[in-house]
Amino acid sequence: MSTPDAARRMQWLSALSVSVFLCQALPASGGVTLSLAVPSPEDAAESETSVLELLSSPERTTEPGLVRYHAADWSARLDGASRVRLLAGLKARWGSALQVLEDAQAGGPAYGAPKAPRLPPGLGQAALSRVPASLLGGLHGQAYDNLGSGDRAEADVLPVPAPETYAAAGRASADARWALSAPDTKSAPQAKEFEDVVVELIDELSARDPALFAEIRAEEARIRSLPTHEERVAAVNAGYPLLERHLDRSAAEGKLSPKGAAKWAVFRSQAKAALADGTLFEKALFAGKAFDEKVQRLLDQGVTRLDPHRKLPEKRDEYMRLSRRIHEKLAVPGNSTALTTRRLDEAFGLVGKEFGIRPEFLKYMAKTESGLRQTVPSNPAAVGIMQIENVHKEAYSGARNVANDTITNIVYGGLLRAQTDRTIAKRFSEAGLALPSNPRVVEFMGDLAYNRGPGLLKYIAQFAAQQKIDVDDFAEYVGGPGGSYKISDDGQRVTVIPGPGTDIDKTGKNSVLALASEAVGRVQFSKKLAEGLGDRNGDGRVDHLDVWLTRGIKYLSDPKLHP
Repeated sequence: MSTPDAARRMQWLSALSVSVFLCQALPASGGVTLSLAVPSPEDAAESETSVLELLSSPERTTEPGLVRYHAADWSARLDGASRVRLLAGLKARWGSALQVLEDAQAGGPAYGAPKAPRLPPGLGQAALSRVPASLLGGLHGQAYDNLGSGDRAEADVLPVPAPETYAAAGRASADARWALSAPDTKSAPQAKEFEDVVVELIDELSARDPALFAEIRAEEARIRSLPTHEERVAAVNAGYPLLERHLDRSAAEGKLSPKGAAKWAVFRSQAKAALADGTLFEKALFAGKAFDEKVQRLLDQGVTRLDPHRKLPEKRDEYMRLSRRIHEKLAVPGNSTALTTRRLDEAFGLVGKEFGIRPEFLKYMAKTESGLRQTVPSNPAAVGIMQIENVHKEAYSGARNVANDTITNIVYGGLLRAQTDRTIAKRFSEAGLALPSNPRVVEFMGDLAYNRGPGLLKYIAQFAAQQKIDVDDFAEYVGGPGGSYKISDDGQRVTVIPGPGTDIDKTGKNSVLALASEAVGRVQFSKKLAEGLGDRNGDGRVDHLDVWLTRGIKYLSDPKLHP
């Protein structure tokens, strides 16, 4: 055996020794193994639901101080980004007690032929150091590197070649197949990046080439109907070249933009994986322009009826009972902050039905609050997709709560929103006002109260009564009776046009919203938030009035106000 061959063989043997050291009795069939170093099996119970979501029909074994779950592969129910988020949540909970091992095939591309695991040169010298999750291949590859510094929580992952590979390690063919190389952190598109652009890609396609959009949707539906994952992958691999030719033709005809066509090519592997999983269109329809337009159409329809005496499940045991029912309905047996898009959609539908709120409005709130992210580590004062603030201490208590379970987070967010509608009715009735019925105004005030607290509504009703505004006209909340506003050409400023005979100025000073903002108390914004939002009304400061103008006008769907 040549010296390089011998050195390579020693590297692989060193890798094998690490796998034995970290996870004894790794099943010979390879696959994915997740281990928790805990005093007793009962200690792992709280995370078992997450493990069951991550792995495909895992086998559970125990030994003193260790619980091990082994499966042939990752679960096909989760996309790459959801898998990463779930692993990050487990790592945040268990720290170094958590270890994840993949064989070479599980570490390879999620779809298509397996490829070599990417291990750094000189592994023999660093054999006892853990290889980070960013070295995984496939959709999982380097995804932890995309997490912000505030939510980086790497699981310790070691790609391990299948045992028969070691026996063949000296052969030239095996050496070529399993050649060691340093990970290329720039070449492969990242799963999180695809998640960020897929909405944009689908939106453009639906608007500029609806025929091709419909064709791809129909093909995804056909592929989804195939009985096995292997058949779905094969169908995508067979049909994707034709899809790419159609995308190129669309770009050549001036329908799809050159930038859009280039992105489809860059994210080829992720798009193929999403087609095989039947999830390509889900996120776009859930969060993209098509969804926003649907919300705006709903806001134009009918009226909203408010009830000041409505009964709601406000005690913890009551709203947790609702959370349990939804868990059972969706077959989510334990806590999870990594629901698939489809399950999220179903959860919003069930919560909306319970509270009499259109699910689209709840989802729109979630989009405004968190960008539809189930974990938002950058905000220490609130958690989850609905950004439940930590002043709601009871909601944070117990083994299942708003901080560790997305369904409970949505349930509690829906409860807060329903409480807000009831409070609007109470406060306006107390002030002798007719109740607002314009869905846009009701949703706007609901958003304000959700953002700043329900105490704000008392002052809005009080000043609305004093100024005798039309409670169903948003512009009068900022400009007084007969008032309005205009947006600057650059889309960055709102200029108030005061109603006749009022003492309101062009910044909105003395308007209902400005007076309510002063009455409820100022909040000191961070420099970062202030710079990101900007002084919308030109009064020389950045405060909640700027937040409310921005969010309120968005609810009114004025495209000239830039986010």
